[in-house]
Amino acid sequence: EDYEKLLQSKDAEIVVINKVRKADALQMDDLRRVLANQEASCKAELESHATKIDEMSCDLNQARQNVDSERESSSELNIDLGKAQTRLDVVTRQGQENERAWEQQKTLLEDEISLLKEELDMQRKGHKEEVSDYENQIRLGRAREV
Repeated sequence: EDYEKLLQSKDAEIVVINKVRKADALQMDDLRRVLANQEASCKAELESHATKIDEMSCDLNQARQNVDSERESSSELNIDLGKAQTRLDVVTRQGQENERAWEQQKTLLEDEISLLKEELDMQRKGHKEEVSDYENQIRLGRAREV
């Protein structure tokens, strides 16, 4: 009987051990599932980060290309600005030269007008004197007739 009790107690221990093993096995399965889920989640997160890094790298390359393009465009604009400034300087210089020439021409014309006025005045004076002389001669001629 003691032996049977011992066997029963051993059987009970085996049953308990088996239950503990099953519980441990279930817990291990749960842990494996949790780890597998965490691993999948981490892989997905890593892939997401890798995708974001790739997108950011593309954006950075595009930004670099834009900056290079802007530099090139800016350089071309500076060249165009320099050319425009040179043309403006030439036109300004020509305008100043034209203005000086116009002023000189104006002065010459004013001088010529003054000379012509003086000549006209002298001619008028001369004509007045001639008319006066002629009138005097006519008076003298009439006086002789009388």
